[in-house]
Amino acid sequence: MGPDQSEVLLVDDERELVELLALRLSRHGVGASVVYGGEEALARLRQCPARVVVLDVDMPGMDGLATLALINRDHPGVEVILLTGRPGLEPVLRRRGLSVLAYLLKPVNMEELLYNLGLAGSGQAALALAMPARAQGG
Repeated sequence: MGPDQSEVLLVDDERELVELLALRLSRHGVGASVVYGGEEALARLRQCPARVVVLDVDMPGMDGLATLALINRDHPGVEVILLTGRPGLEPVLRRRGLSVLAYLLKPVNMEELLYNLGLAGSGQAALALAMPARAQGG
């Protein structure tokens, strides 16, 4: 990873939440940069690739699913973890042919997030796609 490349790109329009999440990740040794919308995320990825994008689904402007589709198309090596307040996204993701490492329900459980970040690049993606971790009892 180059000096300008963050390990994780956090994308959420809720500024306080996403900045707190970045701080909490840094305490666990995970480098993260923060942007506040889909368009900004795509611009950042063009400038400074990230290993993983943690992406909110419900954002004004370009929502998380539209952003995910463009990340999948333009940055196929970047893995995405979706954050959402609503369960049941699997059918939508499958219908649209979208690829994610996992999707997690808000409020974010730090252990779940760290676990899924650890899966990035391991080829073990999409176990969480079958059912959100919380619904699995994890």
